[in-house]
Amino acid sequence: MPEGEEAEFLSTYPVSILPLDKKMARRLPLLGIETIGQYAKLPRGSILEQFGKFGRRLHDLANGIDIRPLTAYTQTERLSEQIALEDPIENYQSVEHIIDRLAQALLLRLKSKQAGRLNLILSLENGQILEQAVQPPDPISSYKAIAERATALLYYQALGSGIVNLEIQLQDIHRPQPKQLSLFDDVDKQQSFASVLPTWQQRHQDSDFLAVNLEATPVYYIPEYQYRYVTVSA
Repeated sequence: MPEGEEAEFLSTYPVSILPLDKKMARRLPLLGIETIGQYAKLPRGSILEQFGKFGRRLHDLANGIDIRPLTAYTQTERLSEQIALEDPIENYQSVEHIIDRLAQALLLRLKSKQAGRLNLILSLENGQILEQAVQPPDPISSYKAIAERATALLYYQALGSGIVNLEIQLQDIHRPQPKQLSLFDDVDKQQSFASVLPTWQQRHQDSDFLAVNLEATPVYYIPEYQYRYVTVSA
């Protein structure tokens, strides 16, 4: 669009495409304002009086004035693997084997990245296209996750005809986000002190082993007074 023709281009569009608030959406039709052009011709002083700074901001937009910097749209990376079938397939188990092959191919291309969304697209012999998507809470980063998610979407579909093309898409590809590691593993997975103590004592026969006993002290005691060491033996 040539510069300076923005207002004319917008003038015929309905005023409702502006981000009106509830007050303006109710009052403008009552005032006979139906198009952006009509709103743009209103005096700025009247706009400010009736609708405040927000109304004046919309008045600028109606006149093609927008000083906000443009933000470039960056399309998220996506991966896709598909296979065209010579003979239509209606058997779910046969389709599962195809999904496994596509999942393996996608994992090789995914490398060390993760996907936030998975699409399964089925093209049927009768011309119908079935598409299902899933956006799991945990990122997709393994062969198992790809295959299981795609297979689950497959069984959501009611096949009214044979499949002639199957495609799996991974969208929202990104690198793994840093994750805070636990300072202490699950207690159930740790070896208990009592179970390892005999081995330690055999290895260090001239050493004493101490354990910490928490004392029943008032909460305002400093930490040094809230426990004591006791000697332990196997």
